[in-house]
Amino acid sequence: MKDYLVIQIRDLAETGEGKAFCDAVRDGFSCPKNDDITGFLRDNAVDFARRHVSVTHLVLDPA
Repeated sequence: MKDYLVIQIRDLAETGEGKAFCDAVRDGFSCPKNDDITGFLRDNAVDFARRHVSVTHLVLDPA
């Protein structure tokens, strides 16, 4: 089974390094199959996580 890195956006958004990483992932993310997912991650996920409105996890392939 392949190992993935799972990170909660709120945990990232609380540090300077994490915020920069989160911004880079957000700006580079694209989901061609569902534009709503792309829009949510880019426009709302970090703000919603900071305000405890929703919880969003990034699942990353470390390879």
